[in-house]
Amino acid sequence: MLDALRAWYRETGGAPRSYEWSPGTGRALGQLPGTPVAWERRYPRFPGTMAVYRWFDSWSEALRAAGLPAAEPVTHDLPPVERVETARRLARQGHSLSAIADLLGVARRTAREYLVSGHCPRCGQAKASRRSETCASCSRRAPRARAYDRATVLARLNEWYEETGESPAWSDWRPSKQGGPNRFEREWPRWPPAGAVRAACGSWNAALAAARLPRHRHQWSHERIVAAMQRWASEHGAPPTSAQFDRQPDRALWPSSAQVAARWGSFSAALEAAGFAPRRREWTLAEIPSALRALRSELGRQPTIEDLHAADRARYPAPATVQRRYGSWRRALDDLGWKAPWTTATREDVGRALRAFHAAHGRPPSAREWQHAHRRPVLGTIVRLYGSWAAALRHELTSAAS
Repeated sequence: MLDALRAWYRETGGAPRSYEWSPGTGRALGQLPGTPVAWERRYPRFPGTMAVYRWFDSWSEALRAAGLPAAEPVTHDLPPVERVETARRLARQGHSLSAIADLLGVARRTAREYLVSGHCPRCGQAKASRRSETCASCSRRAPRARAYDRATVLARLNEWYEETGESPAWSDWRPSKQGGPNRFEREWPRWPPAGAVRAACGSWNAALAAARLPRHRHQWSHERIVAAMQRWASEHGAPPTSAQFDRQPDRALWPSSAQVAARWGSFSAALEAAGFAPRRREWTLAEIPSALRALRSELGRQPTIEDLHAADRARYPAPATVQRRYGSWRRALDDLGWKAPWTTATREDVGRALRAFHAAHGRPPSAREWQHAHRRPVLGTIVRLYGSWAAALRHELTSAAS
């Protein structure tokens, strides 16, 4: 591999770029012409980009190992959405995270965000970051704040109250997070955004008070909240959750979880007042062992974590609760004197699994496909044993080749 890198340098006068040894990807990035390029004309004189990443964590590391100068950073004009889609396409083709980052000319952390950021709830296009509510295109189309004076804010608050019969809530004057545009977006810029209201009046409740409108937390009495919960149960066949109340756009019909908590102290207390059993129970460390023993008696065998997932939440704790109290499911089993039905994977187990995959596919696996295929040992165990996925591949597959 190093000989090939040095040979390219001698023959072309420059260090190879990662996309030059992967022409299809280079053309998708707009870096290479449609006509045959040097790598294709000389194939198989030089290996492909993926072959390099089997031995090195990054393209720069390969160049340094060959004693070559680093190539200039990759620059391209791909719009954000196309850049994210290209990253995901490269991942489906089996490219490693390092390869994707090098090919796109971004940091590894940025490339990782591209792969896990999800899709825009409005248009379905790829988002560039998990923290973004929408894609870049929808973000540009979203309403932008402008300066509103205090008098304008108070006038708009009263207009909303006259038209709806209710004071606007903070969430009413913000873009919707539940899909399509809400009234605030449809009638923009008639209504000031919530941030502009706070800037003009100090706080949302101060703005309502200045406009002489009722504040929302006082619009829902104890009795109205109980009646709303009972009405929800009648319409849906089950009592509400706090998340279900928060997703309702009409604050005149359904209170928010914050309003319930402000009046009753907690959502569970309100459920009890409405005649329903709380959906969640706070399990103490002293209560969990007896609950797990009861589940064992009910099943006639030692329960697994999957059994606990399927168990009645009113009688048994959730797996996450057990893991939070004990630190892990294994520690909970040890405390009860039960034997874990699995053994901890060793480096030898990891080596056998990785070499078996390489022998079957002719290439090393990517961390993403290993995790999605639910292969054993699990990805987290491998990273814990070696420090990183790349280190595991380098250690096990390099030692196997030697």
